[in-house]
Amino acid sequence: MPTVKRSAHDRKRREQLCRYITRPALYFGRLRLNDAGQVKLKREKPWRDGTAQLIMSPLQYMQRLAALVPRPRLLLIRLHGMRCIQRKAAGAGGAEVGRGPLIVS
Repeated sequence: MPTVKRSAHDRKRREQLCRYITRPALYFGRLRLNDAGQVKLKREKPWRDGTAQLIMSPLQYMQRLAALVPRPRLLLIRLHGMRCIQRKAAGAGGAEVGRGPLIVS
């Protein structure tokens, strides 16, 4: 995960960072229901093939949203390097996990 550092006196940059991290994941201004009751999602930038909006049933829209939500109790951090090898060894043979560096992606 990239680290962002801002000076304590750099008010403009801190405000920009706060606005970025508090923005919603989906902008509802681009979301509409058409006359047929289908969900119309306007794209911010058209795809390469020219598609500027997606039209789907409300059920399809809910399925797409549900696919973005992680399963409960799912480990969201991936381990690499020695930590990953030690974790596998601990799970398989009960070996003690060392205190090596933790590399997170």
